[in-house]
Amino acid sequence: MENNHCAEKIDRIYSRLAWIMLMTGGLYLIKLLAPLLPVGWQAYIQTAIPWLGSLIGLMIVWALGPNLLQKIKNQQAVDQDTEGFAAHALQQALSISWGITIAGMVLFQTVSKVLFAAVISGTTYFNVMFALMTVSASITFLYLVHDGLVQPETEDWD
Repeated sequence: MENNHCAEKIDRIYSRLAWIMLMTGGLYLIKLLAPLLPVGWQAYIQTAIPWLGSLIGLMIVWALGPNLLQKIKNQQAVDQDTEGFAAHALQQALSISWGITIAGMVLFQTVSKVLFAAVISGTTYFNVMFALMTVSASITFLYLVHDGLVQPETEDWD
């Protein structure tokens, strides 16, 4: 099969984005766990977080940039081509992630009222939900693609 096939490109982009989402979720988890670490580690992590965020931003440009530049250079309309199996896996992963995030929000709200006497800031809620959403979406996508659970059946080429 030709390497420049549209569905294959989209599948590669989705796979790259899933790994980037996993790294982004990990970054937010690190931000959440930083206050629990010793003071020396907190200073190191607070210094590393902007660098890690910049690295993730560069990875996003690496994943999306060549395709967008090609479309701009050729003056093509950006089409929402979802013919690849990875597109279907991403849709399933995002639906599952949405359910996990909603359940996580309800659970975190309930548990935080019982366990924590102090009021939890909106930033903390955002960090928890964003980490939960990105990690669950990326892990679900990578699981579905790795196991081939959403791959269409191959047709006979006879």
